[in-house]
Amino acid sequence: MSRRSKLTDEERISVVQEYLNGEGSYRSIARKYGVDHKLLRVLVGRAVNGKIRM
Repeated sequence: MSRRSKLTDEERISVVQEYLNGEGSYRSIARKYGVDHKLLRVLVGRAVNGKIRM
């Protein structure tokens, strides 16, 4: 699967919720959405710090 450069707002919320709900690791969820796992780590960090509305 090729990597995507952007996620929609809905996808950003979905990936963060999946991770926070324990539905997979950074790598497995990132692979599912076709993005780098480092991006997922950044998004989760922002959500935890209140910079992304859930």
